[in-house]
Amino acid sequence: MMGRERAVLRWDVHRRMVLDELRRLEQSLAGPGTVDASTAASRRARIEDLRARLQELGPSPQAKMG
Repeated sequence: MMGRERAVLRWDVHRRMVLDELRRLEQSLAGPGTVDASTAASRRARIEDLRARLQELGPSPQAKMG
């Protein structure tokens, strides 16, 4: 990651963190085991918040070549 600008690096790290948490929450809802209704509802709400955060991040600030 040498030579990458701070804004691009920050965006990339933030996006990866959001995607990892989103993936973890989706797997916990889909996985085996019993989850009570209130926990499932709070996880779904968190998933929606994370999806909105991804939308707010938008595309990478690094210009793409080609």
